Amino acid sequence: MCFGGSKTTVVVPPPPEPSKEEVRQNQLTNQLLELNISAQGFEIEETEDGPRIVERQLTPEQIAQKTTDETRERELQDRLFASVEGLGERDQEFEDRITALLDPELTERQLEIQDLAEQRQLEELSGQPSERTKELVGESFESARTMGEEDIQRFATELAGSRGFERTDSPVAQEAFKAQRDLTTGLRSAEA
Repeated sequence: MCFGGSKTTVVVPPPPEPSKEEVRQNQLTNQLLELNISAQGFEIEETEDGPRIVERQLTPEQIAQKTTDETRERELQDRLFASVEGLGERDQEFEDRITALLDPELTERQLEIQDLAEQRQLEELSGQPSERTKELVGESFESARTMGEEDIQRFATELAGSRGFERTDSPVAQEAFKAQRDLTTGLRSAEA
C-alpha cells in the first residue's frame, strides 16, 4: 500500500538454475521411472503432445513365456490359498480340543477370581476401601468405642464412690456423659 502518490515496482527474480547434483538426481529418477515402466510391459513414446506410455509389442517367444509365467503364478497362488484354508480348519480343530479339555467350572471360578481382583484394583486406584476393609475398620472402631465407654464408666463409678455418691447422682455423671459423647464423636469422625 502506498501513500502520497508514490509507486513501487516489485521485480521477481527468475528461479536459480538447478545445481549439478539436482540435474543428476532428476536424470536418475527419470531412468528409474523408465525401467519400471519397461518392466511392466510398456514403453515411453515421444509424440507431438509430449511423452506417452504405450504397451510394448511382444515377440511370440515373449508371449509364450509370459503365458507360462502367468500360469505358474496362478498355480502357486492356488496352492497357497489351499494351504491357508487348511490351516484354518486345523486351527478350529485345535480350539475344539482345547475347549473340550477345559473344565467349565474352573473357567467360571477363574473369571470370578479375576473379577474380584479387578474390583480390588479399581477400589485401590480410586481410593475406595473394599467391603472387607470397611467391615474391619467398623469392628475396630466399635471395639475401641466399647472399651472407651467402659473405662469412662469405671472411672466415673470409682470417682463417685470415693466421694460417697452413686455414679448417677454425682456431678461426675454429667462429665462422664460428656466424655462418652466426645469419645463416640471422635471415633466416628476418625472412622469416616
